[in-house]
Amino acid sequence: MVILCKVCPVVVDLAMCWEKDQGGAIPSLRRKLSKLFRRVTFYLRTSEMKPLIFCLALLAAFTCVAQPTALAAEAPASSYQQLAALFTEWRDFNHPPIVHGRPDYSAAAMMKKARGLTAFRARLKAINPGGWSIEQKNDCRVVEAEMNGLDFFLRILKPWQRDPDFYATVFPEMSDVPAHEGPSAEPNIDLFACKFPLSSDDDARLTELIGAIPALLA
Repeated sequence: MVILCKVCPVVVDLAMCWEKDQGGAIPSLRRKLSKLFRRVTFYLRTSEMKPLIFCLALLAAFTCVAQPTALAAEAPASSYQQLAALFTEWRDFNHPPIVHGRPDYSAAAMMKKARGLTAFRARLKAINPGGWSIEQKNDCRVVEAEMNGLDFFLRILKPWQRDPDFYATVFPEMSDVPAHEGPSAEPNIDLFACKFPLSSDDDARLTELIGAIPALLA
């Protein structure tokens, strides 16, 4: 009887903690254990034989109920390299398709971009950062934030159809912020980054970009 009195409260506490961790996955667990505890106590009041067996039976009952749900709740951990590879693809995906210096911001292209964003979000959601360091988990949240930013860009801002200044792509001077002030169509023509006199390659590249402006504004 002494063994039972010591073990049963511990088992019940374990059940309560386990239920809390699992988000209430088995709300009837405590009721089942309480009912079983009362039965065990009744039998031991009428017979002092084999108290240890009853205690072991109680522990077995908890194990049988808890283990299947706990195993089902576990998901295989993903590797950090999966996130790194996804991020590389994501950054490439962010840019619009550009042909001969002219970006495609057509309605069809933006709808395709939105569908691609949905696919990237699904891939990110499938990554399980369990067991990662805090820094690695933060990286995962940063990638998620960038995806939320593109979602806001596509659904709310829509500068390609709402902001004429979006197509002002020639920048003779560097901005006082790390990036350009406000969104602008790609590719940006950063004249301040050019070294004059231009090399033959830079001259050809700049000629292509400036030559694409009339078609972009048409």
